[in-house]
Amino acid sequence: MHLVLVRHGLPVIERNTDRIADPGLSELGVWQAQRLMDWLGHEPVDTVITSPKRRAIQTVQPLIDSGL
Repeated sequence: MHLVLVRHGLPVIERNTDRIADPGLSELGVWQAQRLMDWLGHEPVDTVITSPKRRAIQTVQPLIDSGL
């Protein structure tokens, strides 16, 4: 068994003081998420676990969309 830990891609910088920050990925972050899918897309992945933050979900979404 292999365990791969991945940090989320680069998020958009938000400066809001009136709510909890939950930015999506920046253009570079989207590119990083695609590279993650290119790297792991041909590997057998049994489970993906992510935080509920938008940037974390968007980072693994291309991998999930590929059908694992």
